Amino acid sequence: MRNRNDSTAGRGAACALVTILLTALLRAQAPGLAAAAPGELRIRTERAVVFKDGYALLVKEGRGTVAPDGTLFTREVPDSAVLGSFWASCAASPIRSMRAEWIEESLERAFESPCLSVRDLLAANAGREVTLTLQWPEERQVTCRILGLLEHDATSAGAAAPAPQAFASDPSPWLAGSRRTLPVADDAGAAPTAGSTTTALTPVGGQYVAIELPGAGAGGEPTQRIVPVADVRSIAGTGLARTCVRKERVEMREKRLTFVLGPEAAGREVVLRILYFTPGLRWIPTYRLAGELDRTGELELQAEILNELEDLDGAVLDLVVGVPSFRFGQLISPLSLERSLRNVLQQAAPQLMGQGNAFSNALFSQRSGELRAEPIAAPSAVEMPDELAAGGEQDMFVYTVPNLTLRRSARATVALWSSKLDLRHLYTFDVRMVRDLSRGQAAIPNAATPSPLELAKHEIWHQLEMRNAGTVPWTTGAALVIQGNLPLGQDLLTYTPVGGTTLLPITVAVDVRGEFEERQVSIEPDAIVWDGRSYARVIKRGILRVTNFKKEAVSVRIRAGSGGKVVSAEGGPQILLREFAASDWQNSGYDHRLNGHSDLTWNLTLEAGASREVSFEVEMFLR
Repeated sequence: MRNRNDSTAGRGAACALVTILLTALLRAQAPGLAAAAPGELRIRTERAVVFKDGYALLVKEGRGTVAPDGTLFTREVPDSAVLGSFWASCAASPIRSMRAEWIEESLERAFESPCLSVRDLLAANAGREVTLTLQWPEERQVTCRILGLLEHDATSAGAAAPAPQAFASDPSPWLAGSRRTLPVADDAGAAPTAGSTTTALTPVGGQYVAIELPGAGAGGEPTQRIVPVADVRSIAGTGLARTCVRKERVEMREKRLTFVLGPEAAGREVVLRILYFTPGLRWIPTYRLAGELDRTGELELQAEILNELEDLDGAVLDLVVGVPSFRFGQLISPLSLERSLRNVLQQAAPQLMGQGNAFSNALFSQRSGELRAEPIAAPSAVEMPDELAAGGEQDMFVYTVPNLTLRRSARATVALWSSKLDLRHLYTFDVRMVRDLSRGQAAIPNAATPSPLELAKHEIWHQLEMRNAGTVPWTTGAALVIQGNLPLGQDLLTYTPVGGTTLLPITVAVDVRGEFEERQVSIEPDAIVWDGRSYARVIKRGILRVTNFKKEAVSVRIRAGSGGKVVSAEGGPQILLREFAASDWQNSGYDHRLNGHSDLTWNLTLEAGASREVSFEVEMFLR
C-alpha cells in the first residue's frame, strides 16, 4: 500500500509540474491575462489635442518587444478613427504595414470550486482512504479507498453564459486553445462583435464510483466494487478535500491591430507612436465676469471637459481655440473594422473610385455597404448650441493642461486663467426696418409693441464693452456676469483676439427707454422709368428717441438699418450704403436694382433724466 501511494504521489507531483509549465506558457498567450504575449504592445495615451466640436487627436505611445515573426500587435483598435487620420511610426525600425482584423479564440481552463454534491466529493477525494455510508440494500458503513468515478472526458454542455470580466487576475490554468481570424463580415453579412462567452464542460457519466475494499478477497487481497453514486449518503475520513476541479470553455472575439516591422527587428524593444482623429472628447469654455463692474472687472476662464472616449491616465490635454477643417470628419477609417464602411471611399470621394457621374440618380443611401447602419459616435452625450461649438474662422490657439486623469463618461473642470480688465457700460438701441406694402408701413423685428400709428417701443440692451488687453485670445463661450453676490445675467462671449474689443450683453435696460417712429414725407409719381416700367420716388423719415431715467449719465449707441438710400440725417451719424438686401422687403413692390440698403450709427452720451432725438430720411422707388 505504501509503495502504491508513493507511486501515486510521484505521478501527482510530476503532473503538477507539467501543469505549472503548461499554464505559464498558455497564460502568456491567452488574451486578457496579466502577462503580455510575445509582440504585444503596452499602449498609453500620452496626449490628446481636444477641440470644442467634440473631436480630438489622440497621440499614443506603444512599447513592446518585436515577436519572432517581426510583428507587434495591440487589442486597442479605435472604434471610430476618422478616415485618413490613422498613422503610426517607429524611430527604431520603419513600419512596413498595418493590419486590422477580428480574432476568435477558444480556450479551455480548469479551476477549483467548492464541492456541491456527493459526486463532487467522491471525485475530489479519489485515492483517499474513507468510510462511506451506503443506503442499499440496507444502511451500512464501508471502509474503502476511492478509485475514481466512471466517466470520460468532458464535452460542451449547457447554455452559454457571460464570461467573467477578471481574466487579468484569474489564476485558473488555460488547458488548450485554438485561434482563427474572422472576416470583417460573415456570409450572412453580419459583422462580428467583440466579447466572450463561457460554456461549462460537464464530464459524461459519473453515476458510478469504483472503490477498493481492503482484505475482502480470497487470501486477504483487496477487492474492487462498483457502487452507484446515488447510494452514497455520506463520506467520512481524515483531511478530506472539499474543493474539486471544474472545466469550462471560453470563446473570445476581439479586434486586433498588427504592425509589421520585419524579421530583422525580431527581439528588439521598440517604441511606437500612434495618432488618430476621433470623436468622443470635447471641451466647453465657460467664463465668469465678477467684481464691482464699475470700470473694471475680473474675467476668469475654465474648461469643462467631457470624456466619452476612453480612460485618460496622466495625459497631457491641449485645448484648442478654433476648429480645423476635416472633410472626412464624419467618415471612419476602415482600420476601425466597420463593416458598413467597406466602400467608404465611394461615399467620401466617388470621383476616386470610378463613380465620377455627378448627375447619377442613384443615391448613396441606396448602394449596398456605403451607408452606415448607425451614425458615427456622437462627440458627447451633452447637447451643445451651435454657437458654442466655435467656427473654423477662428485662429488656432492652445491651452495646455498637464497630467490629467479622467475616466470614460466622467466630467471635469480645469481653471485656465484669470485676468483683470477695463470695461465700459454701453446701452444699445438697434432698429431694423422691414418694408411691408400690404400694411403700408415698416415692420420692426423684435419690437415690443408694433403700433398701427407706425410707432413702436423698442428694447434697449445693457451691455459691457470689454477690450482684450491680455496675451491670449478669448474663445467663444458662455459667460456669467456677477456683481458682488448678485448675478446680473448670462450670455455669449464671442471670440475676441488680443487687442480686440467685444460686447457682452447683460440684460434689457429698464430705466433707459427707446422709441421709433416713421413717417412718409413725400411721393413723386413716375419719377423714373427703368426697364420699361415707371417707378414712384418715396421719401420716408425715421425718428429715434432715447430717454435716460437713470441718475447718472450713460453711453448710448443707436443703430438703424433700412432699405433704400439715406438722403439726409441729423445728429452726425456714421452712414454706410450697401447693396440691395432681400430681407428689407416682404413683397416684390421694390426693385432690387433701384433700392439699396443703408446703415446708420449714432454714439451719444445721455445725461441723467435727459432725452435725445435723432432722425434720417431715406428714399426708395416703388412700382
